Amino acid sequence: MLILLYGQDTYRLQEKLKEIIVQYKKSQKSGLNLIWLDCQPSLRSEEADAFENFSRAIQQISMFGERKMIILLDVFANQEFEKRFLKNTEHFIDTKEIIIFCQKGELSGKNKLFNLLK
Repeated sequence: MLILLYGQDTYRLQEKLKEIIVQYKKSQKSGLNLIWLDCQPSLRSEEADAFENFSRAIQQISMFGERKMIILLDVFANQEFEKRFLKNTEHFIDTKEIIIFCQKGELSGKNKLFNLLK
């Protein structure tokens, strides 16, 4: 399941994210499979690392058979992540895991990843 949260209203964005996390924790008791990944690179070499970290996280097998929730922060600031995600879309579209794309600010309608998630 793919979820996109974005917009200028950061307060409501955070509140919606908290609401989703609370619901997730109610259904997945251990809470060990809640993963936060900040995808905004501060260095050029970190752009590729963000996708590698995401890819590893989604491929890891849960010890308790629970669904994972992976929260990706600022993906749209990472062009390398976007490119690699779009290239491997078929692996992630039908996943049973919950992937949340959380982006502060408005997004361009010309962005391919945004259009895919929308």
